[in-house]
Amino acid sequence: MSRTVSEQNIKEMIKRATDVRSHAYNPYYKTYVGACVMDDQGNFFEGCNVGNGVGLLDSCAEAIALGHARAKGSYTIEAIAIVGFEHELITPCGACRQRLAELAPGAKIICANIQGDYKLYSLDELLPHRYECK
Repeated sequence: MSRTVSEQNIKEMIKRATDVRSHAYNPYYKTYVGACVMDDQGNFFEGCNVGNGVGLLDSCAEAIALGHARAKGSYTIEAIAIVGFEHELITPCGACRQRLAELAPGAKIICANIQGDYKLYSLDELLPHRYECK
């Protein structure tokens, strides 16, 4: 059952991503990110980034939110909101763009700031010519 991602959904997702951002851990780079995904049933799943002294071991907020949804048995993601900075909009890193390509290919991607400003993207806009394992 596909849902329309309404303005109300977007605001709720941005609020949830902003709230969970306060739990992020990244003392090395001081970049704190929250993410919230919404599935096709209207359920929300949040995640925040967790940094590490060894950068390759960092976990992105988007990956954690997607994993949270999957761990709860949710497999159809309609949208993801990402909040990082006070004024600047944040977009997913390249690795998270690939994760979205595999786990949420049709999802709307909401790149937002703490103030609630946002821009909607499709995956094709953020990751054209993506890798596809065949």
